Amino acid sequence: MVPGRWPRGPDFESLRLPINMTFLALLPRIVITLLITLAIINLLIGVLLRYVVSAITNYMDWDPVPFTWVEEVGEMALAAFSHVR
Repeated sequence: MVPGRWPRGPDFESLRLPINMTFLALLPRIVITLLITLAIINLLIGVLLRYVVSAITNYMDWDPVPFTWVEEVGEMALAAFSHVR
């Protein structure tokens, strides 16, 4: 050992994962992020449809807009989130 120099540590380059393995390691995080984003957007659409569009269609005496699919999409996103997590 040379005085004043640190000993050489392990070679971290040999420990690096290949690119496809790195992507596979990140895939659950990507899927969870997309599912949470879908659930948030779904909630915002549900609030918009329920309170804004319903009030407008009531005021204008138009047929109501069906938005039962909003709850189903939210339930499916949260169910898929619990499976990935």
